[in-house]
Amino acid sequence: MMRRRRLFTPYWIGLLISAAAGCGGPLPAIRPPADAELDRSNSAARAAFDRGVLSEASILYDQSLARARVMDDPREVADAAYNLAACLVGLDELDRARHLLQEAEWDLDRVGGNTDDLILLEAEVARRQGKIAEAQSLTDRLISEPRTNGATGPVVGVYVLRGLLALERHDVTTANRELAAARVAFKDGTDLSISAGITGLSARIALEEKHPADAAQKFDAQAALLQRAALYSEMSWALSHAGDAYLAAGRPDLAADRLYRAARCAFALGNTVQARKLVDSASEAADAAKLSSISEPILGLKDEMSAATHPSATTLPSPSTEATKHE
Repeated sequence: MMRRRRLFTPYWIGLLISAAAGCGGPLPAIRPPADAELDRSNSAARAAFDRGVLSEASILYDQSLARARVMDDPREVADAAYNLAACLVGLDELDRARHLLQEAEWDLDRVGGNTDDLILLEAEVARRQGKIAEAQSLTDRLISEPRTNGATGPVVGVYVLRGLLALERHDVTTANRELAAARVAFKDGTDLSISAGITGLSARIALEEKHPADAAQKFDAQAALLQRAALYSEMSWALSHAGDAYLAAGRPDLAADRLYRAARCAFALGNTVQARKLVDSASEAADAAKLSSISEPILGLKDEMSAATHPSATTLPSPSTEATKHE
C-alpha cells in the first residue's frame, strides 16, 4: 500500500516531522489488504490539504477514518485520526482533535509504533487550549523518554513548541535556549517547512523582546519560506503576523501590504472569517498610511467578500437547474 505523508498543522508547520504515514515500528503479523476506497479518500484529502482547504480535507479524512475503523487496521486508523486531527487544529476544533490523537496513540501502542509526532500534536492542542502545564509535561515526556522503534531523538518541533510555551510564560531566556536547540537539531537545514517554524519562533521572540521591526522582517522571511514550500494557508498566517508587527513598529504602509495579501490568500482558500478580519485591518492600516494605491484593491476584495456572502439573484441557480441536479 502506498504510504501517505502526514500532514502539518497550521502556523508551526513542518514541526510534526514524520517521513511517512504510520509511525515507525514493526508491522503487525497480519495486515488487511490494500483498500481502494481508503486510498481514494486519502488521495482526495491530501489534495484538498495541499490546496489549503482544511474544511474539505477534514471531511475526506473523516471518511478515511471511518473506513479504517471498518478495516480495524490500527496503523490506518492512527494515520487517518492524526491527519484529521491536524486539519481540526487548523479549524480550531480542539476538543475533537485531542480525542482523535488519543485514539491514534492507543492504536499505535497496540502495534509498537512510534507515537512521538502524535504526542507533539497533542501538546500543541493543549497549548492552544491554554493548558500550558499539560503541554509542557507532554514535551518533557518527548525529551526525557528513551527513544524507541528506530527514532533517533526528539523531532525539531519539540524544541520549537517548548520555545512557544516559554513565551506563554514570558520566559525569553528559555525560549532562546529552545530556539538554539532547534537549530542544532535541524542539521541538514534543507526542509523549508522546518526552517519556517524555526524562523517563526525567532520572530515571536523578537516580539517578546519589544523589537517589532525585527519581528516583522522575520515573519516576512517565514512567509517566503512557506510560499516556497507551497504551504499557502500557513503563509497567510505568517503575512498577517508580519502585518501586525509592522503596525507595532509604526509602519502602517508595510502593514497594509501584508494584511491585504494575507486577506486575499485566506479568502481564496475559503477562510472567509479570517479574511474579513484581515481585510478590515488592512483597510485601517492603509487609511493610517494614506495609501491610495492599495485602498482600491482592498475595497475590491471587500466587495468580492460581500458578494460571496450575499449573492445576487442573478447568480443563483434557477429552479429548473436545481430540479435537474436532483433528478
